[in-house]
Amino acid sequence: MPYSDKYLSFNSSEFIILPLCPRAILPLSQYTKVWWTASFQSIMNFIELRDEKTSQVEIQEYARALKEIMLEVYPETTKLWEEVYWNDKK
Repeated sequence: MPYSDKYLSFNSSEFIILPLCPRAILPLSQYTKVWWTASFQSIMNFIELRDEKTSQVEIQEYARALKEIMLEVYPETTKLWEEVYWNDKK
């Protein structure tokens, strides 16, 4: 096999390309979808860590956008989390 196993995978005689491979051939302007699973706590911890003045501007914007999504999807829980954990630190 000319490629290493970390780039190609075979499953039931069907050729499968792993998710990292399309990056090499897709143009930079090509949009892709990402499915992400995480616990509520881990998402809120991400927001807390990345929405600080010491973080890079791009990751701060990402954290703020994620916070808005969390407020839409879980409004009461997010507001509670904000009152208990975030307001004490600011």
